[in-house]
Amino acid sequence: MATRKNNDKRKVESNTDLLWRKPITLDDDEPDDPLALLYQGREVSTQIADIQSPIQKVEQVITESAEEKPKNSVKPTPAIEKKKTVKVKNETVEQAKDINLGSTLKMTESDLKNVLKIKSENFQFTDIREILRGKSLDMYVYLRHLAGETGICKIKHLDLMKRLDISRPTLFKQGDWLTTLSLIEKRNVPGDHFGTSYIVYRFEEVLPVSETLKQQLELHLKSLTETME
Repeated sequence: MATRKNNDKRKVESNTDLLWRKPITLDDDEPDDPLALLYQGREVSTQIADIQSPIQKVEQVITESAEEKPKNSVKPTPAIEKKKTVKVKNETVEQAKDINLGSTLKMTESDLKNVLKIKSENFQFTDIREILRGKSLDMYVYLRHLAGETGICKIKHLDLMKRLDISRPTLFKQGDWLTTLSLIEKRNVPGDHFGTSYIVYRFEEVLPVSETLKQQLELHLKSLTETME
């Protein structure tokens, strides 16, 4: 019995040794594995030895991405951005010039009648107060006197109200009417307590008025000048 058990034990050990020493075989279709080649005692070719590890591959991808990034994402230089800003500013200035020039253009008679809501084509202006209604005549004459030959004057609202003997709502209402007729322009500067600046245009250069209306305006200006003296 003992002999039989020993023989069986030797057979098992022999089979185990055969399995352990059996070389690893690879199919011809599969690529050569460097570890298997070393186990079989074969030489590893330089092509296989140059295979990169996963970590090396990741590092290479990061490096290539960093090198290509500046080429794909080119940002505009500060000089280009500054040029765009200047261009916008120049366009704004040109638009402002057009607005200023438009305010000094002379109205046609039909335009003036549309502003005054006069429907009759045969209507003729005989009195300056048909155009400068209410206190707008006194306001325009006084601002024209202050502006003189320069066409620019500056006065506080309270002083203008006191001089014309009008309320604040009336002041703004008549000022808006003169602005609609393109006779004045107001310039308010925030924080400036010295008054509002006015650009005053000449009555005869803006509106299509007759010589009679021009003479009436001259009489009002002369009367105001004598009062101021």
